[in-house]
Amino acid sequence: MGFTPKRTVLKLSFSESDYDGFEVRIRKMTVEDAYLFDDLTGWEKDIKAGHVSREQAQERIDRMHRRMIECILDWNLEDDDGQPMPVTVESIRAQEPEFFWVLVRAWIRANSIVVDGDLKDSSPSGDPSAEASIPMEELSESLAS
Repeated sequence: MGFTPKRTVLKLSFSESDYDGFEVRIRKMTVEDAYLFDDLTGWEKDIKAGHVSREQAQERIDRMHRRMIECILDWNLEDDDGQPMPVTVESIRAQEPEFFWVLVRAWIRANSIVVDGDLKDSSPSGDPSAEASIPMEELSESLAS
């Protein structure tokens, strides 16, 4: 009999932004997702500065689109006519670029690890460090200069 860990579902909200009212239910990132979406700011800068080829940039962005869609359970995104948009790569690509980056950043923020504040056991103080017991003396004039 094996163990299957429970998958966490996050609810992303975009209140206090230009996307106020947009809501997304999405699975928490896996370790592989964290690698894929790591250093997002650096990638944006590299793309804009031309440090990566157009093909490399497009390949990574395509992988990011596909992976995000695999993780989104549902959203309340609508088209210009007020019709619900399906959770597809095409729906993301139909939006302005900022939409995708705001969505990614919200997902990354929601995945931040929070340590439980109720840590009952404090760590032991431990032994004094070895540096504290090293005798110290002033340098002679010839070594000080």
